[in-house]
Amino acid sequence: MSNLKLIGHRGYGPTHILGMDDSMNLSFPENSLPAFAKALDSGADGIEADVWLTKDRVPVIIHDQQVSLHVVGRAESPGSILDLRDMTLEELKQQDIGGGNTVPTLAELFGTPASLRRTGCDC
Repeated sequence: MSNLKLIGHRGYGPTHILGMDDSMNLSFPENSLPAFAKALDSGADGIEADVWLTKDRVPVIIHDQQVSLHVVGRAESPGSILDLRDMTLEELKQQDIGGGNTVPTLAELFGTPASLRRTGCDC
């Protein structure tokens, strides 16, 4: 029996580095609920996600505090820096991370379909 585990790093598909016009990024942007569900539906044994706090101290799933890197049309715009430490959850939820998805909260991640609940938390 193999001890090898397949983990969906930030979910399924590419990271923001590949460009927001990539169809995989629009369907399954990193750290989005569709990306995590797709990873598990595709056979991943678990998922990996980074958790940060918004200005109003709500835990959200995002790779780092540089929100601009993950928002459609913002990464390429000089001077349009969005920092998670300066944003409330309400402000963050106004940002499109691809395909109309927004940065999920930790509560939203654990409240998604049953396929996600089977992963548990290795915290």
